[in-house]
Amino acid sequence: MQKMKAITLVLLLCGSSALGQNLMSFEMDAGAALPMHRNVSEVFNVGLNINLGFAFNVMQEKLYVKPYGGVNWYFKEIEDVNSVTEHMRTWKAGVETRYYYIKKEKWKLAPCLNINYNWSTNYYSSSSYNPFSNQTTNSTSDSYLEGTGISIALGLRVDIDNVYIKVDYEYFSPDVKVHQAILDEAASQGITVDPNPSLNLSSLNLTLGYILPIGKK
Repeated sequence: MQKMKAITLVLLLCGSSALGQNLMSFEMDAGAALPMHRNVSEVFNVGLNINLGFAFNVMQEKLYVKPYGGVNWYFKEIEDVNSVTEHMRTWKAGVETRYYYIKKEKWKLAPCLNINYNWSTNYYSSSSYNPFSNQTTNSTSDSYLEGTGISIALGLRVDIDNVYIKVDYEYFSPDVKVHQAILDEAASQGITVDPNPSLNLSSLNLTLGYILPIGKK
């Protein structure tokens, strides 16, 4: 009985302490993704990195856990006539954990660990304009490559009021499959194509974000 009373008291104290803090916040950041391996950097110089999710304060406004979703998107125009663009797009869903070990009056610093599951695809899009009908036609190809897998990112984040800057290195080497139509076309021409080529989509990400507090403080 005494142990139960002690546990109840601890829970009440923790609950009252949490009520004086931000229990949750909505966060969104966007910026640049720089490919770190030449099998991507030889095609794309830089891409977009966008993330959004809800961060939960789990320990005295120091330890936060954030489930989130995001995208890394590389694209490059390869033909001017019909605006043909090659894309390498990765959707992601994961969890970020961070701990603020330096807290000053106006800013604070935290290392971050992100673990994501990713869906990658390589495809082309085109846009053509018909001056007679004054209409633009957009089209998208099937995926030439598709890949999935887990990525891990380590980085640092600096918060200044409700704005933050984050930089991280993300390692991602997906399990890749070549579209069957590509394999069939190559085989018809006597060309052998590896159906499961290696692809390193690791990137250095630099983003600027905004924090919208939710709950009491």
